Amino acid sequence: MREELTRSCGVECTHHVRTGDPGTEIARLADDLDANLIVIAAHGRGGSDVPLGSTAERVMRKSKRPVFLA
Repeated sequence: MREELTRSCGVECTHHVRTGDPGTEIARLADDLDANLIVIAAHGRGGSDVPLGSTAERVMRKSKRPVFLA
């Protein structure tokens, strides 16, 4: 279903499964794939846009790639 939705919008989508710290592994995968951009949701729990200790924050800190928080 997701693949059909993204394809209909002209977006390529792939799935990868890794073990370890999510922030580190997302940043590492982006490097491995030579990604242009990482898009990740930030829930904003705890009163800030990016809660301290969140996966989104760890990706931002560890990634050499641009990160878009939605």
